[in-house]
Amino acid sequence: MDLTKQFFKYVSQNIFGLLGTSCYILADTYFIAQAAGTDGVTLLNLCLPIYNFIFAIGSMIALGSATRYAIAKAQNDARGQRYFSNAILCAVLASIPWMLAGVFAPGALLRLMGGDAGIVTLGIPYARIFLLFTPFFMCNYIVSAFVRNDGDPSLAMVATLSGSLFNVVFDYIFMFPLGLGLAGAALATAVSPIISIAICSRHFLKKENTLQFVRQLPSARLLAQSCQLGISGFVGELSSGVTTTVFNFLLLGLAGNVGVAAYGVVANFALVATAIFNGVAQGAQPLVSRCYGQNDHAGARKLLLLGSGTVLVLAAVLYAAVRAANGVPELRRRIEDGQVVEYDECPVSFTEMKPDGSYAYCRMESARVPYEDYIAMGRVQQAAARQGGTIETDRRAESPSIFASCLPWLNYTSLTHPACTPADSNVRVSWGQLFMRCGMTQLSVSIQVHHALADGWHIARFYRALEEEIAALCPTEENQ
Repeated sequence: MDLTKQFFKYVSQNIFGLLGTSCYILADTYFIAQAAGTDGVTLLNLCLPIYNFIFAIGSMIALGSATRYAIAKAQNDARGQRYFSNAILCAVLASIPWMLAGVFAPGALLRLMGGDAGIVTLGIPYARIFLLFTPFFMCNYIVSAFVRNDGDPSLAMVATLSGSLFNVVFDYIFMFPLGLGLAGAALATAVSPIISIAICSRHFLKKENTLQFVRQLPSARLLAQSCQLGISGFVGELSSGVTTTVFNFLLLGLAGNVGVAAYGVVANFALVATAIFNGVAQGAQPLVSRCYGQNDHAGARKLLLLGSGTVLVLAAVLYAAVRAANGVPELRRRIEDGQVVEYDECPVSFTEMKPDGSYAYCRMESARVPYEDYIAMGRVQQAAARQGGTIETDRRAESPSIFASCLPWLNYTSLTHPACTPADSNVRVSWGQLFMRCGMTQLSVSIQVHHALADGWHIARFYRALEEEIAALCPTEENQ
């Protein structure tokens, strides 16, 4: 298959699979809030850094070992098989301290994270369950990464989506019909990686499979070699955990449990996925590793250009769409408390994927700045969202917003966004894949508005303004 087609296949399937995790993150938060209220959300926010520390270790071992394996495979080096076995063994060993903490000291761990007596009592069953399942969280990272690097990104995507769907469905079943409460939420979250691992295991039955489990003792040398390449994932997750912990302690001192719960709600807003920006990098990793192993420097450069170009196009369209929407007064109007309010400017909001595959809402306040400044500002906001953001949202605080979304692997003719009940009046803009038609590069763009505030004439003005903004960003002889 052509390298360009492989790039978009890997990237799109990786993004699509990771988007599924946003469903269970949202459902988990919602069900916990319904079952335990403010204290439940506080407990979840205090536990997030623990998840981050576990995922940091799993991410480092998984991504580093899978990259080493892909390079060795491209070089026809049979020793690459040892990286898979070593990663599994080291992940199990690294899980032991967390499992012991779950058995003997879940309460002490929660107190260390800032929980008071009430939160500790509420959270001991929740913390004990997810800590005991630490090996499965880490091994899920590893198995998924190796399956993707062994040429089966489709199966890795299906496994991720299936695990997410299981978590959503059984969150509800365990917590409410079975009456398990927060322990049920922990159990659904803990079992979901087992579902993902089981589905990924189908890869070992396929003829195309080249992965083998080698009987060996854990090797510190192989682990060190893997961690050299996986350190970026570790640092990203660890920094997120440290940042969240610091914010939690500051807010506990200022406003107590309610402050921590509120932080989970208002830290970041938005609705729409720019998780794709990280998805592009993760999806391209197996192909880059293969090119490196084959000394295919031209292929590696091509992948770099494809990845950079994809991200830049997505960023440019986001910038142009926000400016175009703010250029039409009717699209800056919102219905609040039964009255029509027109804002001077509506910020854009979207979701940012964190290193563990979960999501945080991110909000950018202004597009009335030069493109280069807007991109720089966006990087700062995305970094803040990755480190301390959550998927929580406050419907009163998120208005006014322009919800922006991208589906770069689809060329569609129609798209409808689901809305909460009662529906808000925020504008929703989405765009799809760039494609060639009649010798021209074209892009699918859809916009959803509240019909009481805008109609076809105003939407036509938006599209005209969008074309002008894109033309200004991409000057050609025809446009000049």
